[in-house]
Amino acid sequence: MAGDVAGRWMRAGALALAALVFTTAADDGPARSEQAGGYTREGSRPAVRLQEDLGDYDRGEYLAERLDCIKCHGPAGYGEKPGWPKLAGQYEQYLLNAIRNFRDGNRPHAFMSLYAEQLTERVIHDLALYYACQTENPGVGDEERCPQ
Repeated sequence: MAGDVAGRWMRAGALALAALVFTTAADDGPARSEQAGGYTREGSRPAVRLQEDLGDYDRGEYLAERLDCIKCHGPAGYGEKPGWPKLAGQYEQYLLNAIRNFRDGNRPHAFMSLYAEQLTERVIHDLALYYACQTENPGVGDEERCPQ
């Protein structure tokens, strides 16, 4: 009988915990969406806006080589092997958020997470600007940021 009572208490505790987690998650989601100014997928975080005062093309080029980005993505970011992501000409904002998500664990990838977790905001901006400028149609808001 004592085991039966303990089992009921454990089930009741588990149900209470599940209800708490469910209501907390449900309450937290819309607040994030409102803060982001629009719809965001549940469990995702809002995009961090581009800081136009950050990003140095020449430093990004240097860092791409120094950090070995070019081993997989190639010198200009076109990808070395089929299936390896092309970075050249991607929108700068997309590259910023992709690298941040690898760094912060929001986009799981064992290999990229190891690289990205060491990067500062400045380094991320420099790399994003460099790779965004690697095509005739750069993925930057202000094309004057790319060298001619």
